[in-house]
Amino acid sequence: MSRFVLSCSAVIILSAAAPVAADPLITERVNVNPVTGMQADGASYSPVLSADGCVVAFVSQSSTLAPASYGLTVSSPAQVYAVDRCVTPHTLELVSVTSDGTAAADAACLAPNISADGRYVAFVSSATNLPVPGSGQAGSPQLVFVRDRVA
Repeated sequence: MSRFVLSCSAVIILSAAAPVAADPLITERVNVNPVTGMQADGASYSPVLSADGCVVAFVSQSSTLAPASYGLTVSSPAQVYAVDRCVTPHTLELVSVTSDGTAAADAACLAPNISADGRYVAFVSSATNLPVPGSGQAGSPQLVFVRDRVA
């Protein structure tokens, strides 16, 4: 079994256009806020794709991707995001949030993985506020969380 590790500061997706001979590959940057057009101002890494390539989940330590109400800065813990590339305009969602969606994880979130249809995103974190504030244990080991992006 082989294991590949990808680390970069920009998440780039290569996809083939419609299956027409000699079509060039298309490179698309997905760590951009589709509402504001602002590029990520912090490192982004660990991209994973749904089976059809529509949804990309990745980790970012940016202040420009999530809505300002989350209060994230480039020194905030890394968060997990999901971008749906198959809708116009693209949608960007902060995945590593409390169950009610009101707060970002209070510790770094890592190693995202995504279901084939892009609905579920799993990640690892030692956040004390996931799934709800006060439910974690300070100093606890890394825990595994799954976010249902549809429910």
